Amino acid sequence: MNRRKKAFSSFLLSLFLSVSLTLKLVLGIPTSLWFLSMAVFGCIILVGWLLMQKAFHLFEKIVINLMSEYIERRAFRGNEKIFFQDIVAISIKKTIKKKIREIKIRTQKRLFYLNGLEHMDNLYESLKMMVSDDVKTSQRQESIDFDSQYFYPILGLLVGSGTIWLISFIINYYHQSYFRILILFFMVFSLALGGYFVFTKPISKSHGLRFRIVDTVIGIVFLILWMGLLYLIFYSSAGTL
Repeated sequence: MNRRKKAFSSFLLSLFLSVSLTLKLVLGIPTSLWFLSMAVFGCIILVGWLLMQKAFHLFEKIVINLMSEYIERRAFRGNEKIFFQDIVAISIKKTIKKKIREIKIRTQKRLFYLNGLEHMDNLYESLKMMVSDDVKTSQRQESIDFDSQYFYPILGLLVGSGTIWLISFIINYYHQSYFRILILFFMVFSLALGGYFVFTKPISKSHGLRFRIVDTVIGIVFLILWMGLLYLIFYSSAGTL
């Protein structure tokens, strides 16, 4: 969890700096407008950082217990149990350095993810000893070193500067067809993410059923964005008739 905190903080810092430098040095916007833009963007970044720090604090309270008949996840409110006899498959995801990043437990009715925990390798070995020999096990390895100290700063740089360049391109070389293609791209992206959070609920699978509301809210936000873009593209189409 400490690694996640550092990674998220370095990503936001890199994102802020890349947007700031691209706006001023590359695009050369007026100083007053630059200060105002960065003040607003900085407030958004700060709110996002504070919300994630609170989420990380809640995640740190999660405890995993291996009992004689089941595995239990105790969160800040309530707990979940998966009985060993119901497990049909276990798969793991390893880092470049061969450390286990995530354990995915599958039953006939649900998926149960374990990540962000200490001693993941020991947990996996203990878990294998307590389930039936018929349980299928599999593993895959990440192709990118997400634990590298350079990954998230570089990602923030690419996202920040890339976004500003894209917006600049649209403004300077505006064309109706480019606008519609961009809107269609974001429509598909928003719809896919909205459906992903609403139906698969990735956060609650990883951190407990108490976080289902978080998945639902995020999904609804993306679906609202999709409906707004849908209205926008129909409105723009109607305006050209």
